[in-house]
Order: sequence, then structure tokens, then C-alpha cells
Amino acid sequence: MLLYLAKNIYFTDPHKAAPLNAVLNDYAAFLPYVDQLKTEISRIKPNRHPAFLAAGRTVRVFGLELDSGKYAVRLIYADDGWHHFYSRLCGYSLNAGRDGMEQIVAASLEDGVTISRLMPGRLISWLSAKDAACISPGQLAALLNNLIQAYQNGILIDTSPGNLFYDRDAGFGIIDYCSVNGLSYALGNLAAAVLAGFGFKHRIDDRRGSPAVLREIGIFYRHKISLIEFYKRFAAEKFAPEDYAAVEETALNMLRKLRRLAARRYGIVL
Repeated sequence: MLLYLAKNIYFTDPHKAAPLNAVLNDYAAFLPYVDQLKTEISRIKPNRHPAFLAAGRTVRVFGLELDSGKYAVRLIYADDGWHHFYSRLCGYSLNAGRDGMEQIVAASLEDGVTISRLMPGRLISWLSAKDAACISPGQLAALLNNLIQAYQNGILIDTSPGNLFYDRDAGFGIIDYCSVNGLSYALGNLAAAVLAGFGFKHRIDDRRGSPAVLREIGIFYRHKISLIEFYKRFAAEKFAPEDYAAVEETALNMLRKLRRLAARRYGIVL
């Protein structure tokens, strides 16, 4: 079997060789499944394939379920996707084995394919009231610690809504991050952008102001407010003043909007 040595490959972004070697050499075990997937999507529109999960500007993502687990298979379909492909591999190598961060398990340099463990949970922008109620301070702290670690490692995190997940058991998860030569934003801007993505949908039918439902809505809003306040306090303890200022501004704006919405729509004073 051909063994790849990352040190012999020209990666322009910061990376660690050992994790790259492992994922490149482990691709052979997934190759038959990827070939089958490619054959199937060549016959239909890719987004109509039953395993289709999502599409980005340069890649399409498909689910793959094997005895060893559930995976996300990313296939490049645009020529300008190669630089991001390499950057994602390098980013993974700097964060290999870290809980809450997408873990690539196999990749092909020839085909531009990466295979990652499927991130559990729902997008944080579409969490239900019940999901939001399960978020613990410890899970928020783990998310913020991952943001700090990624920033210190020079990892760029795309805070688009489709890249941030929450699972009641596993906590928060971040996908589609990459290694770059110099970050163009501050840690506080990153943490503020992630916080702004917490667009929970209360998903509660008010049923013309039923007291029981209004009570449920009040619980939901109070819990969301407590999460934002915890996030702000954690940043105050861990971040430099200039970074904390960005988080504080975002948090205070979100809190004002939440309290105003609760009062205007439901008559709930928080």
C-alpha cells in the first residue's frame, strides 16, 4: 500500500505532519464506498441523492453510515476548492483529537475527498426551546475554550450558521475550520460572532395567550438570557479587555432585544 508522508507534500498553511499522514493512509478503507457514491451521483442530480446533506461554494457533502460510525463525505466539484481542501486538512492536523471540533478520519489528495465523523446535533441557529433548555454552563465553557484554543493555533473558524452544532449529550460542535497564515480578526470578534449565531427559535405556539404556554415561553426566554450572561461572564474572565469588549457589546444588544421582544409580544417582563 502506498504510504503518504505529509512532509513530502507542499502544504502552504501551518500543519502537523503526523495527523495528516494518518488520514491520508486511512483513505484506502473508505475508497470503495466513495467510488460507489460517485457512481450513484453521476446518474442523478447530486442534491437528489438520498445521502445528500449540504452543498457549499466548492464542495458537496454526503452522509455515509458504516459499522464503524456515521461520516460526512466532502467531494470537491469546483476547481477553486482545492486551496480550501488543503487548508481544512492542515486545520484538522492542528486540532486532531479535540472534542467539539470536526475530526477528519480519511482524505485523498488525488480526488480532493475528506471523510469526517458526522457532527451530532442540530444547527445552533435552529435549536428548539427544549434543546436550549439542555445547554449547560459547562458545555458553553467547552465551546469557548475551543474557540480560544483554535485562535491560539491559528485556525480560522467560519461562523456561518451551517458550521455550528449543538447536541444535548455531546455539547457544541464546530465544523469546516482551516489553517491559515495569519488570522485577520481578533479573538473577541470570533467569540462575538459565535454568540450572535445563537438564534434559537422558541417554536412555541402561543395559542392565543394560553397561561400555560406563556409560562413555557417565559422559561425559555429566561434560560436564553442566563446562557448569554454566562457567555459574557466567561469571556470577562478569560479574554483580554479589548476582546471582551466585542463580546460584551454583542451580548448586551442580544439581551436588550430579547427583553424587548418578550415584553412586546407576550407581556413578559424579564
